[in-house]
Amino acid sequence: MTIAPEQASARIALNDPIYAEVLGWLIDEAEILDRYQYEEWLALVTDDVTYRLPVRTSVYIADGDGVSDYCHLDENHETLWVRVRRIVDKLGWAEDPPSRTKRFVSNLRVSVIDEHEVEALSYLWFTRSRGNQPTYETIACERRDRLRRDQESGKFRLASRDVIVDQTSLGVMNLSFFL
Repeated sequence: MTIAPEQASARIALNDPIYAEVLGWLIDEAEILDRYQYEEWLALVTDDVTYRLPVRTSVYIADGDGVSDYCHLDENHETLWVRVRRIVDKLGWAEDPPSRTKRFVSNLRVSVIDEHEVEALSYLWFTRSRGNQPTYETIACERRDRLRRDQESGKFRLASRDVIVDQTSLGVMNLSFFL
């Protein structure tokens, strides 16, 4: 589910404690993924999570933003769990040996949806090095996240993520990673 900008309230200020909490959450998430702690990452998502990577197309300005209803990835908690199990249990060969990745989060904008949820729009620069290759695979994207505060722990968890890539053709070998 893509969050339309009109669904969220006004952006909160950078010095708001919620902004700092969301930024910290996104930075911690990036570190968890870069350190291959996939089970810990899965604990950061809600049971009803949606995780989408729509196909991007080149269109004229008058024809919209070029974000398709078709997706490279259209995941839920169960399919994310299967992907994590394949990596952790070494059942899939795509990440053995593992990629070396770095995620750089920037340009964060946070809006409060209600007392339990926030919208977090951020840019992500993702780099991946595989094997002994001297070059990096890179992806630049915008992430449209909805974070929901867990009732028991009081901490945010990922309820939905739409990853809007800048490329119409992904220049990566596979999609065995999480953005």
